[in-house]
Amino acid sequence: MARDKIDWGSLYIDFPEYNTGYAASNSGSVFKTTDGGQTWNMIFKGMTGFDIFFLDNDLGYIAGARGTIVKTINGGGTPLGIEEKVKTNKGLCLYPNPATENLTVVIKENSNAEIVDFTGRLVSAFYLQKGSNTVDISMLKPGAYMLKCLNNAETKSSVFIIY
Repeated sequence: MARDKIDWGSLYIDFPEYNTGYAASNSGSVFKTTDGGQTWNMIFKGMTGFDIFFLDNDLGYIAGARGTIVKTINGGGTPLGIEEKVKTNKGLCLYPNPATENLTVVIKENSNAEIVDFTGRLVSAFYLQKGSNTVDISMLKPGAYMLKCLNNAETKSSVFIIY
């Protein structure tokens, strides 16, 4: 595919190995290279990506619009595996996303909080006070996680990426 025929848009790139890399474009395409970035091939189209992260050449995640997380277990080939949609929650805000060491969580009510990975495993539990909270996530491995905030009235959740 000729480079001038691809709408590259803004790219979010991850290389899990020296020669193998993936790029998610805000134009809705996912690209793959196996030669260190010399050539790129479109492997998927149809989801606007905001970030991309691969643990190895097969297992990866693309974070997209409206809380969509797409997981691939076959190197980005079609089909891309499972897709999860997370509702946007009023009263819960977290940033930066993606993050590396700290996550700022702003909530409207005191809550018990949990961080779970995408296998459903609980990786951390703690208490958040109403307002702005800084959460240390430096001990977590790169990947996609869900923050759940639970209080007497309701449960709110939001997805975040660690790179």
